[in-house]
Amino acid sequence: MRIAFEFPGTAAEVKDLTTAWKLVSSAGCENGRLVLDWFHFSLGGSIVEDLKRTSGEKVFLIHLSDAMDVSPGRN
Repeated sequence: MRIAFEFPGTAAEVKDLTTAWKLVSSAGCENGRLVLDWFHFSLGGSIVEDLKRTSGEKVFLIHLSDAMDVSPGRN
């Protein structure tokens, strides 16, 4: 079983990819992973360079939706 955390992009405490991974990894749970929702990713200020630095093994699921047009790193 894998446990996956989706960061919402609107929560001040954990709104971006870097902060979300720090939270998941600090839990010390070997089966902890991330859910990347492209809308939340963009909304929270994450940028493509953050994603390039993230191992695919850290990601459980990528969620693409039909949300309004947003660009990475644009609030």
